[in-house]
Formats: sequence, structure tokens, C-alpha cells
Amino acid sequence: MAYDDLLGQPLAEVPTPALLIDLDIFEKNLATIRDACRSRQRLFRPHGKAHKSLIIAKMQLEYGAHGLCAAKLGEAEVLVHGGIKDVLITAPVVGLHKIRRLLALVKITPDIKVVVDSAQNIGDLSAAAAREGQRLKVLIDVNVGQNRTGVDSPEEAVSLAQRIAKEPGVELAGIQGYGGTNQHISGF
Repeated sequence: MAYDDLLGQPLAEVPTPALLIDLDIFEKNLATIRDACRSRQRLFRPHGKAHKSLIIAKMQLEYGAHGLCAAKLGEAEVLVHGGIKDVLITAPVVGLHKIRRLLALVKITPDIKVVVDSAQNIGDLSAAAAREGQRLKVLIDVNVGQNRTGVDSPEEAVSLAQRIAKEPGVELAGIQGYGGTNQHISGF
């Protein structure tokens, strides 16, 4: 179906589900986050799970996003195959099949990153990457109150960082803490 023929038609004619945005407001919001981050000398990396749209992801990059986040491997695959090169997968990638898919993305772009929260996962990622002659960028996932993933203490984070330093197929790229409850704060 050609969606261009729906422009200007009554809303009831739009097939659902559909993402509808006010472009003026959207572009104003993009400029606001860009300008706020620039003025504070900060980078921003929006989460693709909120919109699941390559068009919006590319607009976010045009407005200065440092890269995109993906909640899971499948979302990262869509972003990378759509031309987005710098993607952080914000949940651990576990299991040989998924790790192979992850390493296929690394062959496309070395800017793929993934979080880790266990020594076992670090070992599995490192072994698979080393077998392929690759080096995978990992961030230590820190539990900041969501209680879904992440280490619970600074000591655990340090221990994982030390493990990463010893592994040939991974390199420490930072830390991540997901505070989803902060999404609903009013005001800037």
C-alpha cells in the first residue's frame, strides 16, 4: 500500500497501528534536546524502542544524537541494517545463537555495544568474539532501582571490569544505568 495517498485524508482512514506525529513539535523537541546537551557539553543517545522507526532514528542523528539505543538484539539488527552504525543494546545478549547474531552486526559496524552484568556472559561474549577475530565493546549494566538487570554494588561492577580487562574478545566501553522511572518527570 502506498501511504502517500493517505496524506490529507481523515484520520479514520489511516490503517492502525500507526505512528502519527506533529512534525513541527517533534523537530522543536529534537532541537531542544540537542541544544540542552550541547550547552552542557553532553552527548545524548535516544532509545529506539520508543518509536521503532528508522526515519525517526535518522532524524535524531541529524539533530546531534551520538547514536541510538536498542532494547534487544532484534531492534539493533533493524537499526544497523537500516544504516545506523552506532547502537547500544541495553539488555544483555545471552546464548550462543544471539551472540552469533550480535557478532554478525560487529562485522557490519564496530560501533555496536552491549551491556553485561555477569562474569559468565562476559566469558561467553569474549570467547565467541575471539574465535571470530573480533573485539566487542561492552558496558557494565548497573542496577539503579529497576531491579531487572545490572549489578547491585560498586564492588560487583569493579569485579566485572577486572574480568573484562582479562578477556581477549571484549573491551570496556563504559557503564549503563537505566532509570526508567525518570521518564515521567515533568519539566526539563
